[in-house]
Amino acid sequence: MPWTRYNSGMVKRMQVCAAGLAACLILAGAGPAAGSILYVGDGSLSGVATFNVTGGVATVLGTSVPPFGSGGPMFPQGMAIGPDGTLYVADENNGTVDAFNGATGQYMSTLLSGLFEPTGMALGPDGNLYVAESPMVGGLGPFGAVAEFSLSGSSLGYFLAPEAAISGYPGLILSPNGLTFGPDGALYIADPGSGTVVRATAGGASTFTGYVGGYSYMGNPFQPAFGPDGNLYVTDVTGGVVYEFDGSTGAFLGVLGLSLVQPTGLAFHGGNMYVADGMGRVAAFDSGGNELADLVSYPNLIGPEYLQFSDTTPEPSTLALLGLGLMSMGGAWKRSRAGRGR
Repeated sequence: MPWTRYNSGMVKRMQVCAAGLAACLILAGAGPAAGSILYVGDGSLSGVATFNVTGGVATVLGTSVPPFGSGGPMFPQGMAIGPDGTLYVADENNGTVDAFNGATGQYMSTLLSGLFEPTGMALGPDGNLYVAESPMVGGLGPFGAVAEFSLSGSSLGYFLAPEAAISGYPGLILSPNGLTFGPDGALYIADPGSGTVVRATAGGASTFTGYVGGYSYMGNPFQPAFGPDGNLYVTDVTGGVVYEFDGSTGAFLGVLGLSLVQPTGLAFHGGNMYVADGMGRVAAFDSGGNELADLVSYPNLIGPEYLQFSDTTPEPSTLALLGLGLMSMGGAWKRSRAGRGR
């Protein structure tokens, strides 16, 4: 296997405070393909930080944003890029999915509203948005579910219904986090409630993986992502590690030997792996598991969670607009991550 592994115990969560913003970050070969944009949802900053990544340099583009149309603080969660470059952001606090111009950061519209604490989100191979949420069912719950929507905002029903929790559906999810589509076209859902990753298709769902030795399952799986090698990698917030599983069978392959404290978001891009760490950074690792210079670090980030890359590079004239960008300073965590299994 290309990644170095080690066994790691519980790592105590560390908290940091904000104190200004830097203009740019110089890296040592950690950048993805030239002309990429990295979006980082940061709950501590109540917004989405935006960075232009070109030739190994991550330049801050967006550091403040007006309210997202619905008023009040925003708690950004999953993100997705539409085929036209539109950035969709799930807002857990307001129960919405908002649309932004992916190049300028300008607010466009509230695409979806009335959602139940939306978290993970993914654009499916069918061009529809899949949103993880936790609705109440029959006065019980909340129960995990994945709702499906067209990019015009039309509801297409539940891809994975919350009623499944009552009927004993085998693909039960309790508190869904990150979503990703696999090479097989199935949807993979990280569920900290059960310590597993669930695999779901239109025909049903079942537990795909989560067993990591002994009688232990993952503590707080946050984001699943398939690597270039076809294997499934999953961040575990409380374990402070990234697990590797066989992408076809779900068999446990090991723990990556990475220096992480509170890994949340995970993305592969340009041949490297990028992990959002609660220490206020996005760590970069090459295909051999070697840690590169941090792609982004504190104070540009404080509590990063979900990551999203886009290969749409903004025109120079849009950089001024990005001063109004994607992020509003201030705002506090809605609640303790530990209180919700994250």
